Amino acid sequence: MSPYRVMVVAMLVCVSLFLAGYSAPRKKVKLPATYKIRNIHAGVVAQEQDQQLVQDLCANFRMNEAEVREFFAKADEISAHVREHGYDWLPCYVRGDLVLDKKTATWEIQASATGWIKYPDGKIVHLGCKEACADLFKNK
Repeated sequence: MSPYRVMVVAMLVCVSLFLAGYSAPRKKVKLPATYKIRNIHAGVVAQEQDQQLVQDLCANFRMNEAEVREFFAKADEISAHVREHGYDWLPCYVRGDLVLDKKTATWEIQASATGWIKYPDGKIVHLGCKEACADLFKNK
């Protein structure tokens, strides 16, 4: 087969997969079977303008331990770029600690259905959860 023909076939396969809605397999965050969530608290990213509007927008954004666990179970690992550019941004967040095998990681979940976990070794795992977590964020 000529190189030109191989290129055309490869392009057709790529276009077909794109049009069929193919996406890369989703990777779930791996947490131990038992982990503890501690120090859950809500907050708002500081804004210089419209402080009252931001406070009003975020007034009801809270998550309990069961909701945090559900987010971690449903969320996909994503790149920092996708977290920053593939989701809306809202200034509301919930933060806390995650105790894993006697080591403490920190985490944050934003009202935009994104979040991150920062492990004790400095590794940061970015998370996103659009459709699967819709019920967690719809009334907040």
